[in-house]
Amino acid sequence: MKKSGFTLAEVLITLGIIGVVAALTIPTLMQKYRKNVVETRLKQVNSMLINAAKLSEVDYGLNHVREDFAAKDPDAALEMFNKYYAPYIKFVGVKKGDEGVFGELANGSELYFYRDRQCDENEWSCTYLYFCEDHKYCEKIEDIDGAGKKANNKNSFLLGAKGTTNNWAYAVYNRTQWLQKCTNGEGESCVALLIDNGWHFPDDYPFKF
Repeated sequence: MKKSGFTLAEVLITLGIIGVVAALTIPTLMQKYRKNVVETRLKQVNSMLINAAKLSEVDYGLNHVREDFAAKDPDAALEMFNKYYAPYIKFVGVKKGDEGVFGELANGSELYFYRDRQCDENEWSCTYLYFCEDHKYCEKIEDIDGAGKKANNKNSFLLGAKGTTNNWAYAVYNRTQWLQKCTNGEGESCVALLIDNGWHFPDDYPFKF
């Protein structure tokens, strides 16, 4: 009887082709997976913030103006965080940083709450709330000096204190302006692009994974 099979050369060629295909496709699949994770977590935390704002208004009144507090003071920030966020969002841990407060969520992501300075009489002006895919990205934000600490807009994002209800860029600019300003690193315009696209990264999003 005549037996058929593959030669060693044929096996090696096949394995080589598989290796090339894997090398080309796996990074793309990993990028897509990470992007989907960030999209899902952003949408979830935005919903949490909107719900927290509504519950806070029930407790303190619709016309309640949140009290002023000292800038770059982690103790003052912690007091505000524990009053307006911690009772309404389930955190697995809350701790002070050098200038702000970190609130860790169950899925491993984090919020960073920070006040840079007293700007004007608007409630919590110059107060920032960042969402970070991981704690290390929030730590990097806190390490930045100066007004308007910069998020990287793919692992960390500048959110409004009340979620989408606080995104002034979404209310003031149009999509062309969001895209231009996001490309230049303006965090709220990057988030406006995501809000406009149902919390999915648009194809022309300036920061790639």
